[in-house]
Amino acid sequence: MSAYEWGQLIWQIVIIVILGLTVWKYHQQIKVFTGQLEAMRDGVKPQNLLSIVQFLQDPEIRNARDYVIETVPKKNEKTAF
Repeated sequence: MSAYEWGQLIWQIVIIVILGLTVWKYHQQIKVFTGQLEAMRDGVKPQNLLSIVQFLQDPEIRNARDYVIETVPKKNEKTAF
């Protein structure tokens, strides 16, 4: 093989190694991003639950719920056959 062919072979090997390192680094980043997404998802669940509880404990919502609980059975008694 000539010097030119050896040079081409060396450059191809260097490029393949760099490409392999790039793919390996991207794989590591994807694992980190996946972990971050899971942490965000786990953190949002309690936050959503607290928002629902806070909404249900609002005085206006509580009064509306009490009103529905009191009036619906009365309306069902009137419409019963």
